[in-house]
Amino acid sequence: MSAISVTVVNGSTTPVTIPVGKVAVAFASGLTPSSYTLNLLYSGSVIASGSASDVSVVIPAGSYSINGTIDGVPLSALPVSVSAGQVASVTIPVGKIAVSFAGGYVPSSYTLNLTYNGMTVASGSASAVSIVVPSGTYSVSGVVSGVPVSPISVTVATGQVASVTIPVGKVAVTFAGGLIPSSYTLALQYNGMVIASGSASDVSIVVPAGTYTLVGNVSGVPISPISFSVLAGTQASATVPVSQLSITAYTANGVQLSNALITVTYSGKQVAAGTGSLSVIVPGGVSYTISVSAYGVTNTTTVTPAVGTVMSVRAVVPISGYIIFGAFVPLSTLILVAVIILVVVIIIVVLLMEYSNWRRRRLAGGLFGPGAK
Repeated sequence: MSAISVTVVNGSTTPVTIPVGKVAVAFASGLTPSSYTLNLLYSGSVIASGSASDVSVVIPAGSYSINGTIDGVPLSALPVSVSAGQVASVTIPVGKIAVSFAGGYVPSSYTLNLTYNGMTVASGSASAVSIVVPSGTYSVSGVVSGVPVSPISVTVATGQVASVTIPVGKVAVTFAGGLIPSSYTLALQYNGMVIASGSASDVSIVVPAGTYTLVGNVSGVPISPISFSVLAGTQASATVPVSQLSITAYTANGVQLSNALITVTYSGKQVAAGTGSLSVIVPGGVSYTISVSAYGVTNTTTVTPAVGTVMSVRAVVPISGYIIFGAFVPLSTLILVAVIILVVVIIIVVLLMEYSNWRRRRLAGGLFGPGAK
């Protein structure tokens, strides 16, 4: 402060006025940063430092400047002219970044980064990067569900809230016809990289907008890759093309065989097996071989179930027979039994005839033989 000349008159009081003023520092629109440091400088020297209240001080009239850092971002020097007896108001030019997700789809796994001139300012959740910063141009990037999010440029104006929407959508995986397999594994891929796997709910996740592929297997049979696009703020449906095979074993004459062995194979690999009847959900639109065996006889057939349908299959063993006393008896067995019975009957008839002839001859010999009266 410059020296103040004072003339003192004998016997009188001479008042002296010190030419000071006050600096009043505030943030634009009341947007106070969570982390910052301000400096009040005079001729390049720091005379006060800290919070807004720490640099809101009474100082001699003159020219000053205020700089500092806000969340690691340097604040350009702001000139301040302090007049005697006046309050010099200084507004720190800050704005706020508000980050949200398109459509309200919040990912279960993600990390966002806020950068300024290539320097990371904040990182973490949407709230962690929704901060008060000096006005300027920033970039928001990150990783959502293992998929990188392209950098989003955002300009922060003084006293304003700059909204940033992360372009994400949701994947919804279902099964055709509502046919849910008891055994299956799915995997969601992005650019050939698996980002989620397991059940339908495990791969029904929030992801950045883009093109994805669903792969996997149902009952051990691979499904053809399903490619689909996810748009920002929307739900993309991916339907697994499955069908149900309901197989029942019968004889050639329509008798159900509860003890027939049924197997289903795909490309030579067994998919399912059962006795008498079998129900299995498999990928639809491809061919399966059904084999049925009973009483030493085997028959095979090929079927191609339509996607989303239940296909009923009568697996016929080329034998005939009937249910007798609760048990199935093949026709060949019945014929054999009938032949045996017929042979036995013939033998008995022959024996009876021979016996009758023998008795007749004996009786005749007794009546007319020697000694007869």
